[in-house]
Amino acid sequence: MSYAIALYHRFKPVDWILCDVLTSRYCDPGKSTQDCVQKKYHYEITSGSSQFRHVGRISSLKGKTNPSQHDGFGTGATQGKRRNPAAKVTSSMRAKEFHDAQFGYDNYFVMWFLNAISGDYVSVAFHDEIFLTGVMFMSGLPPVPQYKLGPETIVYAINKASEKIELGRFSSKGDFLLRRKGIPVTELRIELTASLLHEIVIDHILIDTQ
Repeated sequence: MSYAIALYHRFKPVDWILCDVLTSRYCDPGKSTQDCVQKKYHYEITSGSSQFRHVGRISSLKGKTNPSQHDGFGTGATQGKRRNPAAKVTSSMRAKEFHDAQFGYDNYFVMWFLNAISGDYVSVAFHDEIFLTGVMFMSGLPPVPQYKLGPETIVYAINKASEKIELGRFSSKGDFLLRRKGIPVTELRIELTASLLHEIVIDHILIDTQ
């Protein structure tokens, strides 16, 4: 699968490549198209609208757009719900269109921010105190790998006593991973210590609790 994507991503969007792989693997060229569709149906797994649609500059093919859209595409409504604790999520950064912090957290969707400067933040303030066992933040995922956070960005935990505890920094690859045995937390806070010359896309926010 990885080889197929690596070979053809410059020529086709990734969802088309995945369809080609399914066709090559499960369809008999001597049988009907309907037979092929039925066979692929048993192996194809979808989770709402495609994550690889052509949307302007984040398309896998530069400059291309895709006018055909799933009913829920672009809304986050069909992407499923993360099992993250309920929280009020805010940011000091201006969001691109509807990609604000709360919408991204609630709807399994990207947070997309503009004009990030030193001191900017994303706050995840939990409705109830949690006992944190794990955190994963990922930024700059394809097809926009350049829109990532890095070591200039620190993640803090804040407890009921308003103590601010540094948990670590984003890696140079744009991710932050943490495991703990259960620390009491009322807020997680992502803070920038430097201005960035590019936009920021944060996705795959996973928060594990006891």
